[in-house]
Amino acid sequence: MTETADLTCNGRRVAHDSHPAVGARYWLHMSAPMGSSMTRCNWDLKIHETFPMGRGTRTIDVEFPFIVTLV
Repeated sequence: MTETADLTCNGRRVAHDSHPAVGARYWLHMSAPMGSSMTRCNWDLKIHETFPMGRGTRTIDVEFPFIVTLV
């Protein structure tokens, strides 16, 4: 499969990652420095995966919105 991922802070992309050929059992992960704006962002991780199939491809789009709170 192929995979691309974008991490945004309040709609502004702060990290991008892609993998052109990984196995279907690939474990999704991403890390990026959040800096001083860590708790002032509405974070969003968007992932697009494409799987080759017999007569074409199938895609999966996943979105993980989150907020960081320090306690």
